[in-house]
Amino acid sequence: MVRFLIDNEIDVQARFIERNRNQPQKAIFPFDQSKMRKSFVRQRYSDQYSYRLYVKGAPEMLIPLCDRTLNQQNEEIGGFADMHSFMLNSIVAGEMARNGFKTLSYAYKDITE
Repeated sequence: MVRFLIDNEIDVQARFIERNRNQPQKAIFPFDQSKMRKSFVRQRYSDQYSYRLYVKGAPEMLIPLCDRTLNQQNEEIGGFADMHSFMLNSIVAGEMARNGFKTLSYAYKDITE
């Protein structure tokens, strides 16, 4: 997925912002230097008692917290928990750093009241 995004020069942050622009925001947790991430909660349209926690931060802090990832078609990819080390060492620290890219990860989790 990373190769696809790089090769196609897709602005992930802009897509992420546009997709969530109209969802009511319920809480913001400012950037925390020790956790190297910022979080916020938005209400979901599908259910007034359902929320989505979004997190943006350093890949080395977020990737180990994730148990799955999505492909370009927004479908879940299984076995992601086993790929943490590969993602961090090979793609983030290796390929992206070698090319001088700054890296940010985005993650979310659905929650209910």
